[in-house]
Parts: sequence; C-alpha cells; structure tokens
Amino acid sequence: MNQPQNAKRLKEFKQAIDRRGLVMSALSCHGNPLHPDEKIALQHHAAFLDTVALAQRLDVNTLIAFGGCPAGDPKSPRMERCRSGCSGG
Repeated sequence: MNQPQNAKRLKEFKQAIDRRGLVMSALSCHGNPLHPDEKIALQHHAAFLDTVALAQRLDVNTLIAFGGCPAGDPKSPRMERCRSGCSGG
C-alpha cells in the first residue's frame, strides 16, 4: 500500500477512536529481538521499529514490550551478549 493510502487509513482510524470518545494510551509489541534464530530476531526487531513509528504517527507516548533474555543455546554469541547485558557486566 502506498503512503497516501496509509495516511488516509491512519486518519480514518484516529477519527474512529475520537468518535467513540476513546483515548489510545499505549501500543504493545511483544516480539523477541534477541531470539537465537537471527532471521526471527530481525523480523521481531523490524516489528518493534514499525510499532515505534506507528506510535509516533498516532501521538502515543507509551510502548509496551517484553524485557529479559531469550531462550536458546547458552553458548551462542547472542546468549552471551544477553547474559552480559542482563547481568550488568
């Protein structure tokens, strides 16, 4: 879908929320950008970035996401980076 169509759909979405007297207080994105499978990790990271961009366009200031280390091979480089970040060292 091209940008003008996206802009029109976003405007219609905002109007539908406003008509109902609702307020969107947050968006939620629950992927796992630290997934041990790099392809899945990249897809989840892209979804997170898309959610951030949508929040900006909707003037939503809160984004809810998971935190913590992923499951996976404890010897993998991704897990080592996570362990270092999770343990503060």
